[in-house]
Amino acid sequence: MLLYVAFHDCTVGIPLTFRTDRNLLRKLQSQTKTTFAIIRELLFTDDCALAAHTLQEAQTLLDRFIAASHRLGLCVSLKETEALFQPSSDSTYTAPMVTIDNTPLPVADTFCYLGSCIQHTGSLDEEITARLAQENSAFSRLRKQLWDNHGIRIHKSSS
Repeated sequence: MLLYVAFHDCTVGIPLTFRTDRNLLRKLQSQTKTTFAIIRELLFTDDCALAAHTLQEAQTLLDRFIAASHRLGLCVSLKETEALFQPSSDSTYTAPMVTIDNTPLPVADTFCYLGSCIQHTGSLDEEITARLAQENSAFSRLRKQLWDNHGIRIHKSSS
């Protein structure tokens, strides 16, 4: 309900055009159509991330979200709200100035969502390092339980 009140007539966000097929198994006979959507919020449990192409659009989305929250008797925690800005590769980074009721939000260098982390630099180095560490840990556990266990035998079937 909150998101509908905030964004039902809003055109700000990240436009996404994609194609869908009626029957993916019959590609030669399928009818392809283009669908358009605007991505502006990412939701998980009680968290919401707003996404936009520019700082001005981000401020617009945040203002609409805050106004809808107030209208429905809800409040957004200033302690748990922060901004992350990723400039395009051809521009320089300047810390974003995003506010709630004239209070500037803290600026984050990293945003973690559903187990993946986004850096303000656009670098995936920390994400790749974390994933490799998780895989190494899982492989190590598997090695101890399976491959180094001499009690496990592989029986070949005779065909």
